[in-house]
Amino acid sequence: MGVAGETAALVSVEPEASSAYTYRYDSGITGGIFASHTFLAKFYPSLLESTTSATVTPYCKFQNDTLNLYTALFYPGVFVGAIISSFTSRWYGRLSSLRTCAVITIVAAIVQVTAQNRAAILAGRVLLGLGNGFNEHVSAIYLAEIAPPQLRGRFVSGSIFFGGFGVFVAQIINYGVRDLSNNWQWALGLVMVPCGILLAGSVFMVESPSALHAAGRQEAARRSLRRLRGQEDVQGELEDIGRAAANAPTLRSAWRALLTERRYVPPVAIALVGVTFNWWSGNSAATFYAPNVFTILGFGQQTALINAVVIGCSKIGGVLLGMALLDRFPRRRVLAAGSVVMVAAQITSAVLFKEFLPNVPGAAATNAQGVGILVTMVIYELAFMGTQNTTVTVFMGEFPPLEIRPVAWVLITLLTATWGTVSTYTFLLMLCAMQWGVYLFSAAIALLVLLYAVFFVPEPYRVPVERLQSVFYTHWLWARFMPERHPEDGGGDGAASTESSARDLADAAKLARPGKDD
Repeated sequence: MGVAGETAALVSVEPEASSAYTYRYDSGITGGIFASHTFLAKFYPSLLESTTSATVTPYCKFQNDTLNLYTALFYPGVFVGAIISSFTSRWYGRLSSLRTCAVITIVAAIVQVTAQNRAAILAGRVLLGLGNGFNEHVSAIYLAEIAPPQLRGRFVSGSIFFGGFGVFVAQIINYGVRDLSNNWQWALGLVMVPCGILLAGSVFMVESPSALHAAGRQEAARRSLRRLRGQEDVQGELEDIGRAAANAPTLRSAWRALLTERRYVPPVAIALVGVTFNWWSGNSAATFYAPNVFTILGFGQQTALINAVVIGCSKIGGVLLGMALLDRFPRRRVLAAGSVVMVAAQITSAVLFKEFLPNVPGAAATNAQGVGILVTMVIYELAFMGTQNTTVTVFMGEFPPLEIRPVAWVLITLLTATWGTVSTYTFLLMLCAMQWGVYLFSAAIALLVLLYAVFFVPEPYRVPVERLQSVFYTHWLWARFMPERHPEDGGGDGAASTESSARDLADAAKLARPGKDD
């Protein structure tokens, strides 16, 4: 690959960085605006009274159904946006869909920043989810289609990093604007910056060769590929694109196979259970509500936001740890070790909350006690981001086989949106009802993750993605779902390849785009 090709590819990778950053930026900014007195006074005045009241117990300071709805409404929008973009990106190309999603997100930010009532702020929230749904779907496909094979793993790993970076920047912004009278408007409005960069950068981006080829524009696809690779001879890769398009399964045949053939139960079940664990093992408390948790402990807004910044740093550290572990150690061992640490951290958090924060009005932890709780949350985030988050993401890309991968990703997106809605809506309610027990609940889920890793996940480490179905034949449970083995199903020890699982994930994203109907 020439220098020009590397430059074109690096410029074109910006959508994925923007997508990951924007998606996680929203997660990090939410808790900060909930800690803003000006935001609460304008849209949730009754909640502001309860957060400052000396008669409300600490665990119930933020219990408010409509406030929970603000967080939860993001995820139905994400799902709808992803479904719409699965069609528009095929009809009009990847870049036009990326520009559309940037415009929608900017409009959503404007609606929220200028909102004068609760209905408007909630409408902006739904729009924001819609725009992120476009970005989440299209950018992953675009990245997989334009990335050079030798750099694909780095590109996808980079997107995970930018997600963690988005949370960190959100926490920094929450802290930086805390003393401004319109702090919530700054926090919500600054999401327009990466979207503006995406719009401006799209002028220099190259349309996906695969999208151009699918539209019958072979010469345009050839020119695009030449720009991306920085060389004239791209005939071999262009032929590969053509063969992949010709052999791609249709949506109808993929759904038919998934619903009628038992052999697809194991890979899809592993992916969907992993998604469920990601949402319910306690990460929401640190991602969405870190400032609120420290406010509940009795700390002021400034200290609460500083602690949230520390947690944001730990997320980046966890992402870097996960990138280091991704292809160096067996997946199951990494996940099992991480789940043990998460169980210990969550149980410790429960004990500390029970001892330091009795459920009586006016209760508050000391600074030293708050530091102890912060340390356990940091340890948890390092373990979660470095092990569970990375391995489950890889499982979603590795296990669903080629012929059902498009519809498997539809199910993954649907479940992600469902659990995102439910978990973000219920966390503050659970905190009020269960108090410190909510951390024991998360510890129990993390314990299930350990059992999941040890007993239900076959080891995919160093097994080529095209042979991964072979690992189910030797599993104590999943072998019952597999048909009689044929030579083409794969065999051997599965150690002949060291393909990057991050590359496999990118390939999965590429195959997630819908094909033509039968």
